[in-house]
Amino acid sequence: MNTPALHGQKALVFDFDSIRQRALWERESSLLIDEHQLPPFSVTQLFSGLLRTADILTSNIVIPDVQLLDGAMFLHHGPDVVRSLLARSSHEPLGIDVVGRDGHLAQCLRMMVLGRDASASTLARFEFSSLAAFGLDPRAIAEAVSKRPSSPIKDCSSFDVPRVVAAEFQAAAEGSETVDEPTGVFAAMADRWQAWIQATEKDPQGVRKWDNALFDMEWAFGLRAMPEAIANHVPSNESFSLAVEGIRSIRGRSSMLAELDAQAPGVLAGKSHLLDAWWSSAYFDALARQHNCSWLRLDNTEAEALDVEASRATGTTTLQFEGSLIGTLSEMPACTYASAKYSAREAISRWSRSPIARNSDALAFAIMKFIEPVDRQETKRALWKQVWLTLVPAFLGAAATYFFSAVAGIWTVVVGAVGVLLTTPVSELLELYSLRSKKMKSFINIPGGAHD
Repeated sequence: MNTPALHGQKALVFDFDSIRQRALWERESSLLIDEHQLPPFSVTQLFSGLLRTADILTSNIVIPDVQLLDGAMFLHHGPDVVRSLLARSSHEPLGIDVVGRDGHLAQCLRMMVLGRDASASTLARFEFSSLAAFGLDPRAIAEAVSKRPSSPIKDCSSFDVPRVVAAEFQAAAEGSETVDEPTGVFAAMADRWQAWIQATEKDPQGVRKWDNALFDMEWAFGLRAMPEAIANHVPSNESFSLAVEGIRSIRGRSSMLAELDAQAPGVLAGKSHLLDAWWSSAYFDALARQHNCSWLRLDNTEAEALDVEASRATGTTTLQFEGSLIGTLSEMPACTYASAKYSAREAISRWSRSPIARNSDALAFAIMKFIEPVDRQETKRALWKQVWLTLVPAFLGAAATYFFSAVAGIWTVVVGAVGVLLTTPVSELLELYSLRSKKMKSFINIPGGAHD
């Protein structure tokens, strides 16, 4: 039996999927970086907000090897920046639980490009989405890489894996027979892979090897209902039905997106986004089961939220929130974030034990007071007092006049209502609205009973 961890212990983050990291990067900035540039500020700010929100909502963020080695945000910022954004000293655990194909991150990189068939004479077709930040086409490079011999990467030492992989990808991109030493953006990639490899070697926890046998998409699709908008098309449209079955059989997210792109425009009947959301949710259900944790999605649109509702899983709990916590955390200086998290430790603990809306509000207020340092509860009480001191006498006077003179009272009520509107402190009412609950913008999938 494999009993799932409680929500507050550890969780995968949907937004850290490697393809999602690339999409968020491109959404925030159209600027390309070179090998010497830091990521654009807008990208770093979003990454900071997502990273800190995940850090608050769970004690350990589960990061599969591909999210480090091919995650545009993780890879291009590097371990030192991640540590800084999380306000961790060099003596503290980073709070990231790295899981991989092997217990050593260099071996994970080697296995990624060799593919599942280690005996193959050519490399696998692996798309490094993070190359797009340099202005390169990951799909074209992956296609060229898949025709290259696997022996250089098979035979090199673990220490040389980042350099040799980068050289092979550069040769593929340039159409060269060999590249002895990577240069330019490919040398930068090798350096960034090496930085994460060294960081995980220094961490006492290192990289935890996963059990690949536990990843079961068939089980996940059995758990997660097909959205009604998709199911309605399956019986009456054979081409659509075959497309859906083909997508259900795919295990990799990049392969699934390629399959969606390859389908004729009319086959999917405008349901590509629903198929993407349904497949991705099932994919993360399977990952969460494999890694014994729950999963979060932090930066979702209203349409995506509806997609999740439409494909709700049985045996799990889905909590959905809206608000501004991610934006608030993204703007905090690191020292303020460290103080905020320390001050909110009781609220974080209550949320971890019982993830409900009331506790999410308490956690959000505990964090946000560091950006808005006014005593929010006291401010709300004072504002309500001003409002009621204006409203109550006006209505009492109007009621008394109406009681003594029914006809005249009608006009008195009208005049009184106008007077109330003119004398009510509208600015205070607006401020009260701004002090409403600040919930967390996310949805959280918490595993149900034990998995067989």
